[in-house]
Amino acid sequence: MSSKIPVPGRWSHSGWRNRPVPSFLVFSLLALAVMGGVALLFSYLTSLPLRQNVLDHAVEEAEDTSHEIVRQLKAEDLAAPMSGQRLQAFDSFIHDSVIASDVARVKVWNREARIIYSNDASQIGEVHLDNNDLRRALGGNVARKIANLSKTENEKDRGMGPLMEVYIPLRFPGSSEPQGAVEVYEQYGPFEELIQSQQRVVFGANMIGLVILYSTLLVIAFNTFRRMRRQELILAQREQEAKSAAQLNVTMLNERAKIIEDGERQKGRLADLTLALALAEGSPGPIEMGRELLSLVQKEVGAEFATLTLVEPDGRLGQRVDKFQNMAPFHVLAHPGGLCEAIIKTGRSQYITDTLGNPRANPALVAAGIRSYIGLAIRAEDKLEGILFFHSTRPDAFAEDKSFLESFASICAMPLQRSRLLSYIENAKQELEAVFDAIPSGVVLMDEDRHVLRANRAFARLVSLPVEKVIGPTVCKLLHGKDERLHRCPLDRAFVGSTNEVIAFKEPHLGNIMLSVRTYTTEDSSKQPHRFVMFFSVVPG
Repeated sequence: MSSKIPVPGRWSHSGWRNRPVPSFLVFSLLALAVMGGVALLFSYLTSLPLRQNVLDHAVEEAEDTSHEIVRQLKAEDLAAPMSGQRLQAFDSFIHDSVIASDVARVKVWNREARIIYSNDASQIGEVHLDNNDLRRALGGNVARKIANLSKTENEKDRGMGPLMEVYIPLRFPGSSEPQGAVEVYEQYGPFEELIQSQQRVVFGANMIGLVILYSTLLVIAFNTFRRMRRQELILAQREQEAKSAAQLNVTMLNERAKIIEDGERQKGRLADLTLALALAEGSPGPIEMGRELLSLVQKEVGAEFATLTLVEPDGRLGQRVDKFQNMAPFHVLAHPGGLCEAIIKTGRSQYITDTLGNPRANPALVAAGIRSYIGLAIRAEDKLEGILFFHSTRPDAFAEDKSFLESFASICAMPLQRSRLLSYIENAKQELEAVFDAIPSGVVLMDEDRHVLRANRAFARLVSLPVEKVIGPTVCKLLHGKDERLHRCPLDRAFVGSTNEVIAFKEPHLGNIMLSVRTYTTEDSSKQPHRFVMFFSVVPG
């Protein structure tokens, strides 16, 4: 190494540029920017399935609308734009049976790209040959998108806010070729607000996790920079005292350069692994996250065999993932009196520098050719979450990497704990939904306006609708076919504070079956009725 390495003086420009404080600020700002970008990316990616589901739902409703329209059309209606009494009759049908709060515009096109009907009468008769989505529908395919309303045909639709545009091929019974197309514009504003709300929630959750991760990284990086600064001051002091000895000066400069180089290398290794840890947090569970991280750290420290084992709250060893490189895989169990037991008992990392002749070494590892290994405790909030093991066929292979590995174990403790909690929450949610759907009686959760907030599959079967179709309408509409309330409805009693109200009635809308209904009331913080649960059972006979 050259002897011309600059020694930072107190007011030296080159010395100030190489001081650790500016480097630390640049590093911390760069890490913060990367983590913010990751949070934005995650929130954007989670919105894509929601947008796709909204478009799929729009296509289903548009297909239902097109079926209703086909039943009201004749082939000769597509020959020319509607007018006169035919237009009045068809327009009345559209407004009475099709147009709803979520449907903004309905158009019917013939094969000449001419609008033969629109609920905006001023558009009837227009021809738009440059409509690519219409051409797809006339070719027999469904076209859908979130409309930007920039086409000339949308000039009169731009005041209705964001819309979803769906083109459905129009086929008459007995014909396989489209005779025209039905275009439906549905409101997209409410869905956009929901998607943006979900994005904000995901962004906030990711930012909380990343801030915790960033804070941990910041403390480790700052301590590294502070140590570097202390070493720099010590070297400068020694250099000042021994400046008459040129050879000593060169030696001290080389020592200082090595310390800085090692510190920068350790900082870079931790930064790369911390970024990889942030990306791995998107894994579906702690084992999947561990599988990604083991490969990275394994290559970094040159370990032939690496293991992550989760530790259960009662101290038992839980799930485990193994990674091998440059050696044949083998199976090994915890050794009584070995490192696993010591880590669980003491909560501290353990290191075997040479397995040969060491009674604490696992015989299965010795037989496989392992000469040294290190066990690292992953602790979060004084709780042991897991154990990291790195094994090598070389003796004392991790002497230089011991502090680096311990730092990494402390960094991944919180993300591992959070991943386990999220996995527990997801499993509990699935079990709760399964229990809810397994209840043989129909169960409905309603708000104060009797709109259904949640229903199980038994209730959906009772009213002969898919589960997703019973969410939103009133329970009266679903049971009686109209919003008119039942005489002596148990909900009327529930609204004034009564609970466990039970009645039985015969329902003509559901084929004159006899139903038994029990109502329960939940209260808000002011002890007022807030939500209502109804259980429906079919009375035999």
